[in-house]
Amino acid sequence: MAPQLYLPLRRRPRGKLRADPGPTHVASAVVTEYQILYWRHIPAQVRVFDGRRPQSRQLPPRFQLDIDRVAMDEGLAGTDDYLSQWQWTERQHRVGEPAVLLEKLVTELVEEYDRSTGS
Repeated sequence: MAPQLYLPLRRRPRGKLRADPGPTHVASAVVTEYQILYWRHIPAQVRVFDGRRPQSRQLPPRFQLDIDRVAMDEGLAGTDDYLSQWQWTERQHRVGEPAVLLEKLVTELVEEYDRSTGS
């Protein structure tokens, strides 16, 4: 059962009560869709959706170097198995303007990766 919403009552000039809807201007937060491209567990790119045109940003070059190093160590470079390791996450949602969120996600992924690898 959904919770019920109760609004405070205000008196009208003639003494009648009416529900008070609160402020008439409420700022709405922008919710942006995004995806992250990974090669296995290593992030490589972030894509945000702003209307019809997605914006994307690659992570710093050292991420691709790590991907290439792991692939070479495992003999996957240039193989179908290497290509099959690339996966986009499901579309996710987060509050923020697309361009700002894009930069924030890149920063967060870099920091998280550095913590996990001890860089």
